[in-house]
Amino acid sequence: MDTKVNYAVVGVFVLALCAVFIAGVLWLAAGSGNSREYGLYMSVINESVAGLEVDAPVKYMGVDVGKVQKIELDPANPQEVRLLFAIEKATPIREDTEAVLKTQGLTGIAHVELSGSTPGSPILTAKASDQYPMIRSKPSLSARLEN
Repeated sequence: MDTKVNYAVVGVFVLALCAVFIAGVLWLAAGSGNSREYGLYMSVINESVAGLEVDAPVKYMGVDVGKVQKIELDPANPQEVRLLFAIEKATPIREDTEAVLKTQGLTGIAHVELSGSTPGSPILTAKASDQYPMIRSKPSLSARLEN
């Protein structure tokens, strides 16, 4: 029985194994290749946004299409809350699209629901005076019940 070890073969095997491991890590880190591009949109809501947090989902007809990026009071009118959304560019945001605040069940966790796009309506773009395209808002169910 020969007990001599060929260190060159062992070294090549270890290097090949390391290369396969590094390639696997890079492949997993890159993901599936379905990187999504997002556009930024603004909406102004005239009601309490209690329960809405940054990174809350933005849904279009019930499908997750983005996240809330920023929530702030309008400095010119503190009765209005400005919401900044990151929405997938493939989402058909049109001029007649409306945003409404919705809560999920009894937990009070809120999300933004987009709806109302008709195919004939033009795609929403930013006006010259606005930094972002402005999505119209309508009162939530709870705001309508309070009034």
